[in-house]
Amino acid sequence: MRKFLVALALVALVPATSVWATPMVHVGSFTGGSVYITSPAGTLNSSGGWTTAGPSPLTFSGFTGGDVWINGMTLEGFCVDLQHYVSPPADYSALPLGAMSAWNIYSGASATAGQQAAWLYNTYANTGGVDNAGLQLAIWEVLYDTDHNLGTGNFTGHDGGPAGQTYLDALSAHTGPLGDAIWVELTNYTSSDGQPYGQDFIVNYTAPPPNVPEPGSMLLLGTGLFGLAGAVRRRMRK
Repeated sequence: MRKFLVALALVALVPATSVWATPMVHVGSFTGGSVYITSPAGTLNSSGGWTTAGPSPLTFSGFTGGDVWINGMTLEGFCVDLQHYVSPPADYSALPLGAMSAWNIYSGASATAGQQAAWLYNTYANTGGVDNAGLQLAIWEVLYDTDHNLGTGNFTGHDGGPAGQTYLDALSAHTGPLGDAIWVELTNYTSSDGQPYGQDFIVNYTAPPPNVPEPGSMLLLGTGLFGLAGAVRRRMRK
């Protein structure tokens, strides 16, 4: 009987989110424009080609533990992964949320590449008048090259406008902290047609502090459990 009551108490304290939930991200359609890029060997555009550049709305579900706060949110994400595709709109499984300061997809990147991308995102994304295609080019440039120049180096790109280089020049002139952002890692897999799917994104949102139950809530929970225990005892005596 005592073991049964302890088990009931433990079940009552387990969060509603299942520990077996699979983190999922719904990737919406891209907005931005077409750009021509040449990227380093081992990436999808190493021979040069046109691609879509700009943000995609990402909707999160099934995240657990310290990431549970993001469930149900839709955030604007820019691509930080030139080794994989996505075919939006579509759902993809994901890894626990990471930090762009730990971004390590391309071995030739600078040590602060992820934080440079975070600075660009935090400074320009979700702001009025931003050139989304230019911002995407600037993010790719700092992640896959080191010269902050869209016309030279391992990564080159153009979209018919100067915005991307303008954002990079502002980054080069910046002398303060770079900050950080969230690294959304989709699960990598190879499809039946041989395409590598599971592209990663950068988003930013300040997670709320852990939800600590108020003393009154804990008192109500304890009162409810004692009441349940009493009802079970009375039932067992009959």
